Amino acid sequence: MEAHVTVAGNVGNLVEWKDVGPVGGRTMFSLAHTPRVRRDNGWVDGETTWYRVTCWRRLAEHVRGSVKAGQPVVVGGRLTTQRWTTQNGVERQDFEIEAQWVAHDLRLGTAEFTKMQARPPAEEPQFETPYEAERVVAEQAPAGEGAETAPDAATDTVRVDADGVITDDDVTDAHAA
Repeated sequence: MEAHVTVAGNVGNLVEWKDVGPVGGRTMFSLAHTPRVRRDNGWVDGETTWYRVTCWRRLAEHVRGSVKAGQPVVVGGRLTTQRWTTQNGVERQDFEIEAQWVAHDLRLGTAEFTKMQARPPAEEPQFETPYEAERVVAEQAPAGEGAETAPDAATDTVRVDADGVITDDDVTDAHAA
């Protein structure tokens, strides 16, 4: 069986991450859905259904950083079922959702959203800091063109080397005298 579903429940375990190379990654977690049912003039918990949720690529990265065991979430995606009979002759059934989206259930708490940053094209270099980018540019410049100058209150100019370190020899000499 295959259908598109939306299921609300609680994350039942730690989110499992697997790096799958060029595809990005995959996360998996179990989801427990327990309906409330009316019985004898009151509400009680119904039977819990467990789902195995699989997320791919960017969704997997976001789930890995956002979803924790025990949290209430809502999952939308493609439901598949697998049926089999155990060695003891007992009929079993597994439910798996290949998630298209995952969200915290805001009926039960609050959350803060952080919008993802656009990924740069693959051919552009990625740097951890602006200083790293400046260092790489300076290393690629012809000899003698790597040093930059910036204003300084004491000497009007300060030399900055290719590593972004201020080399103010004139200021140091003035303080030593």
